[in-house]
Amino acid sequence: LLSRINNDVNKIGNVVSFHVNIMLRQTVQFLFGSVYLLKMSLPLAAYAAVGILAVAKVSAVYGRFARTMSNRVQKLLADGSAIAETSFRMSETVRS
Repeated sequence: LLSRINNDVNKIGNVVSFHVNIMLRQTVQFLFGSVYLLKMSLPLAAYAAVGILAVAKVSAVYGRFARTMSNRVQKLLADGSAIAETSFRMSETVRS
């Protein structure tokens, strides 16, 4: 049990460090790209900002939808597991 917990903790640590690395890289890329775009063309930077905001809004709406669906699926799986567990318990009682 301890080795399994240790393995799970190591995997979670690897995933978290990977995502932090990606977030930092994307932030730096966004900042330098924005400064470069502002220096090149202000109207183009404005169009890009509007496009980024639109994509961010759509992503937020989809994220809420995906979270809601995930919660529903988890609840249905939990209900199904509870029903199956009750059925197995009842079958053992009947056998006795």
